[in-house]
Amino acid sequence: KCDDEYWEHPTHPFQQPPGLLSKVTFFNKILRLSHMLAWSLKLLYSLNKTRAVFDLDDTFETPLVAELDSALNNWYEGIPEHLKWDPQRQDLVFFNQSVALHCKYHHLQIYIHRRFIPSLRKSGPTVSGLPSLAVCTSAARACANMVDIQRRRTNVPTMINMLPAFTAGIVLLLNVWSSKRMGMMADPSREMVNVQKCMEVVQLCEDR
Repeated sequence: KCDDEYWEHPTHPFQQPPGLLSKVTFFNKILRLSHMLAWSLKLLYSLNKTRAVFDLDDTFETPLVAELDSALNNWYEGIPEHLKWDPQRQDLVFFNQSVALHCKYHHLQIYIHRRFIPSLRKSGPTVSGLPSLAVCTSAARACANMVDIQRRRTNVPTMINMLPAFTAGIVLLLNVWSSKRMGMMADPSREMVNVQKCMEVVQLCEDR
């Protein structure tokens, strides 16, 4: 991993100086997430024609979700120390990279599981036995808290985090409506605080 400014070094080209953390590590990590997102969209949200090409039937989804979850967990465990989530990180470059990386991670969790959130018109367990609403809600809360901390620290619109923030807000609203319908949420105001965090981040990006 070598940052761009060291590609044409007069004596040591394409070598990252010893002890200097690479900014391009973020790009490599988020690229791997993008590959997982591509496969998730291709298989979980595929048309019938695509399923026919891959010879997929209705039983493939549950093991596929488990496989994607496992891949996500392995990816998460491989995050380098300087990109792990730390709300107090002093280096703003690595702080912003960390927020973007973790938001993308939680966003992908939502993409993988949102298809299996049970319909608000139905009651009972989640589809295929997957705790999809719980997974999506947990990911959305984490995303909301991260983008809110970033907004408070920098007050700079970060477009890469706008879609995760928007999606997180929708998932949290869905959780409020679903819980109220089933009589499981006595006070939705706590969840609405997280929704407000997402709205403020999206609002910050409106002028971009």
